[in-house]
Amino acid sequence: MMFSLIVATYGREEELKTLFKSLVTQEYGDFEVIVVDQNKDCRLDDIIKQYSQVLDIVHHKSDQLGLSYNRNIGLKIAKGSYVAFPDDDCSYPPSLLKKVSYKFQNNDINFLTFRCEDEDSNRPLLRTFPKSNKKLSVGNVMRMGMSISIFTERAILNESTYFNESIGSGCEYGSGEESDFLMKLIECGHKGYYYSDIIVNHPYPSLSVTKETLSRTKKYALGHGKVIRDHLCIGMIPQFFWSLMVRPILGLAMSIKSFSSIKNNLILMKYRWIGFIKNKID
Repeated sequence: MMFSLIVATYGREEELKTLFKSLVTQEYGDFEVIVVDQNKDCRLDDIIKQYSQVLDIVHHKSDQLGLSYNRNIGLKIAKGSYVAFPDDDCSYPPSLLKKVSYKFQNNDINFLTFRCEDEDSNRPLLRTFPKSNKKLSVGNVMRMGMSISIFTERAILNESTYFNESIGSGCEYGSGEESDFLMKLIECGHKGYYYSDIIVNHPYPSLSVTKETLSRTKKYALGHGKVIRDHLCIGMIPQFFWSLMVRPILGLAMSIKSFSSIKNNLILMKYRWIGFIKNKID
């Protein structure tokens, strides 16, 4: 069982080294690393040359920015029977690939997801992950599926189930590409599970509210609303109410003493609805 780990990277060097270091320590060794390099310069050449001595690295230069676009490039290059999408700033605990291999070999599944945590604090990444295993559905993947935790059979993928290149970092709709990706697999009849006993590490993002983070919140909210609209069905109704009504209102209530947090939650509410309604009109 060979894994293809597709890393779309831009502007990060030390973080990529950290990922590579974690891959060197894996207890399971049958994998390739496909680096889709969006940097215009050659900043990664020496790093890749160094780690190519201990890792099977395919270095592909891309002249177009965009997370989903470049992950799709990686999918077309991949040789492994299973593919995954580590961020260039995440890291794999030593047993991760071994555990994932075991899940695929011993369960009737086509794809899986698992927990994402900050390594230093063990804090779950931007959501509360279930403590027990769950079958993935259109209605729950937004809570249980982050792109860095997705592993899937490559054989079930095709142009219609690749990442939507209008969603994700670098696009107007700045998030939700992983949810859209998983929902398409489910809608095609493929089986997926969330496993609580596997963890991938990723630094917890700063929660400070700045002009930059407000702009990011706007794009992320647009993508969130678009994905809900694209896949709206009976099973999605609880997620619809949570994402577009309950979550923003709770956020406002909890941030009542902080003007910047109130502003952030108002943007979240407004642009989730715009992403939902605009996409309906489109």
